[in-house]
Amino acid sequence: MDNSSENVNIPQSTSEGSSPVETDAINLSPELADALKNVDPDHRAVLIHYFRQTHLSSFTGPIPPPEVLQGYENVKQGFADRILTMAEKQQDHRISSESKMIKESANETSRGQWFGFIIAISFLVGAVILGLTGHEWLGGVIGGGTLVSLVTVFLTNRPAKKSEDVDDSKQ
Repeated sequence: MDNSSENVNIPQSTSEGSSPVETDAINLSPELADALKNVDPDHRAVLIHYFRQTHLSSFTGPIPPPEVLQGYENVKQGFADRILTMAEKQQDHRISSESKMIKESANETSRGQWFGFIIAISFLVGAVILGLTGHEWLGGVIGGGTLVSLVTVFLTNRPAKKSEDVDDSKQ
């Protein structure tokens, strides 16, 4: 079966819906064009209204399909290459940006851990000093509170186990 389209002049209604008028050629499949030639001209416009073919093409991503690239190349030599170069530059930029974001996130996490370590050590040293200077009760509360806080932070920051893992361990 030939999938090529055929240009056929089909009368269509005017905007007021009065008499049919000739319009520019409409691209129709050969089968539909043959069928419409056999239809009474009064009914042809109504059928075209319901059977009008619309071709919608879309793509996602930085690079258009080969047919579209060829179309750009037909407009001006080198356009397709410029589109591919632009897509490559965009990909390089995205990879660079993501690498920087990952590095910064790791640095931020490390910095936070160091500050947390310094604060915890400061409180524990302060608790020991208080205990040695006769304020055992206050030193115990500060030292104990610091240790409980550290344990809580480490336990609550663990990744949650998936329910599937728990189900597997029960079997």
